Amino acid sequence: MLDTTGSVIYVGNHLLRRLRKQMRVVYLAASTDEQQLLIDRYLDDPKPVLWRGAFQPRAGESPRETVARCYPALMAARRQSYQALAHCVIPVVELRELSHQTDGSGKNLLEKIRKQIERLSRLRKAEPGP
Repeated sequence: MLDTTGSVIYVGNHLLRRLRKQMRVVYLAASTDEQQLLIDRYLDDPKPVLWRGAFQPRAGESPRETVARCYPALMAARRQSYQALAHCVIPVVELRELSHQTDGSGKNLLEKIRKQIERLSRLRKAEPGP
């Protein structure tokens, strides 16, 4: 298992393809409320982040105002990239539910991931080719 920061999406397509080929990529998808909580936490206690051009101050705007405006857009753009990279997507709420149902081994989560990947693989095989 490899747990990365959100900025891993910027390492370049070659390395991302390599990671995806060698590992199963799971995207933990936050609900709208959870996303807002993450944004609020960031605004209260900012950490270093790769903005990749998303930080665009406007005239007369304070740095905090710029962050409050730009950070949600950065996160939205990243979500699209994470979803495209992932083999499967697990909503955070389901992750919490699974953690309450398990003995601490993570078996339920791993089984859910395995089943989702198998289902997607079967769907891809059933799709007509070009």
